[in-house]
Amino acid sequence: MKKPLVILGLGFFVIAAIILVFYNLIQRDHWQQQNTAIKQAKAQTNLVSVTGLDYYAGEAEYTIIYGKDSRQRDMIVWAGNGQVHAEYTADGIVKSAVEANFHKEAPNARIIRIVPGVLNGNYIWEVFYQTAEDGKSKYYYKFYRFSDGEWIDTFYMGA
Repeated sequence: MKKPLVILGLGFFVIAAIILVFYNLIQRDHWQQQNTAIKQAKAQTNLVSVTGLDYYAGEAEYTIIYGKDSRQRDMIVWAGNGQVHAEYTADGIVKSAVEANFHKEAPNARIIRIVPGVLNGNYIWEVFYQTAEDGKSKYYYKFYRFSDGEWIDTFYMGA
């Protein structure tokens, strides 16, 4: 009776190890890209500590780095497309304000994601959201300028 349980346990362990190895292989390039972006951001901006990471894929791909400078001021760094750009959150509109303003405009919409990005050379907040129209779910991207929260554009993800 113990032998089948041992074999089952070993089988489970082997499968889990294989999954872990494949996961690491798949994520390796992504982690290297993030580490490179963090190193560039720390070398080219006032960033000294990282509090979070995000990813933006628009006109170009960017690693978005949330962090602090040596005086503990919050900042966001856009690293991608051969560039590194940093802004203090105090110099722009914060994510929670983007969310609050969006819900005033579209109270019935469901926000899926809010992330900093770049659109037509403007540093922006991208709001990806879902609405129900005519009994169907519709998806949109709405873009707001990072510096002042002004609406820039809206893209419909039509079928």
